[in-house]
Amino acid sequence: MRVRIPLPYTVCLVGGMAIGVIFGDRVFPELEAMFGDPVTDIFLGAMGALFAAIAYETVAMLLRPD
Repeated sequence: MRVRIPLPYTVCLVGGMAIGVIFGDRVFPELEAMFGDPVTDIFLGAMGALFAAIAYETVAMLLRPD
């Protein structure tokens, strides 16, 4: 059985990850100083994707309640 992931959801996750990686260094410079560049970028990218997924599901629930 194949599971299809919708394109808007994928775009939202990738966008959230990109925003986390790009703007995370500017918003949280103390994390970069504490943990280093690659670890902080991975962490902030994952957090950006997580928040984007939560935001997507919230908007989807509000627009199309079951």
